[in-house]
Amino acid sequence: MVVPSIFSPNDYKRHMSINLETGLWRCFKSGEAGNFYKLLSHLEGWSYAKSMEEATYGSYLLDPEEKKKKIRKQIENKPVNFNDFLNIDCINIKLLPEERRKLRWDPHSEIYDNLKKLTTKKNLLHLNWPFYLCWPRLEAFRDLDPPIFPKLTGRLIIPYMYGESCVWFQARALLDSQQPKYLNSPGSKASQILMPYYENYDHLFVTEGPLDAIVLKNWGFNATCVNGSYISRNQALALKQFAGNIVLSFDNDEAGAKGVMAFEKLRKKLMMPVFFTVTPPSSFKDWGEMFASDPEGNPPRIFDMLEPYDWGKQMMLKLSGKTEEELL
Repeated sequence: MVVPSIFSPNDYKRHMSINLETGLWRCFKSGEAGNFYKLLSHLEGWSYAKSMEEATYGSYLLDPEEKKKKIRKQIENKPVNFNDFLNIDCINIKLLPEERRKLRWDPHSEIYDNLKKLTTKKNLLHLNWPFYLCWPRLEAFRDLDPPIFPKLTGRLIIPYMYGESCVWFQARALLDSQQPKYLNSPGSKASQILMPYYENYDHLFVTEGPLDAIVLKNWGFNATCVNGSYISRNQALALKQFAGNIVLSFDNDEAGAKGVMAFEKLRKKLMMPVFFTVTPPSSFKDWGEMFASDPEGNPPRIFDMLEPYDWGKQMMLKLSGKTEEELL
């Protein structure tokens, strides 16, 4: 649902979007975002804790056992506070060396080994971003049994952060038996989500996946991701509200090229301005791969690589089956 922003008076352009199923919302004018509890705290002037209490309990006439049952049912059916999930059922991967002995690791050492390999390959610990392993600690079962999201146990959690709050996340498999490879936050479709970004920058880099956007953010660029190689109509409408230049920075592969061409058609239908494109050097598939090869290196001079998207040239390259360098 799109409504006038509660943070901007006379917002006739209706910059605020609310997902009525999940309670997630975002104001594209002010940059404010969060879940239902945070929205309630803004509307009523309550603290976050009081908003959770009021919305969850509903009435102070309920006895403690009834309240507990209601909380558990809400968490199992449709949890909206992803920060609770991270705090209760997840462990920051930077803390794993100390926390490992507190967990039931013996039958699941393959998860830990694969996580170490992935962390090393992607150089995740060099990124200024919280990554988590979903693995409920024993003490979590005292009040919330079973785990909040049992299907996510043993997966790497990549949170979409807005300040200190997680507004969405992806869960990456660490075992071949975990299918599909990626699972998303319950309640919201990936095609409805953009990783939070700054509205007041003069540029916005749009990548396919979250790791590439996180790498660009760590290099000091304003970035978001669309959770795939195609930009949905809902995502495009959100990007249309951005006042600066949109820069598509998809992967160096066929899927990425097709995704950029598809957005060109969509942005014309939506009467969006011409966008820019940039890809990593041809020796790398994406920005994440480039970062992993030299995490201590200087950020690339990406602004020197930008160029307006030229549909005619891209069609010529597609029909010829040659690269731009070969045509030159």
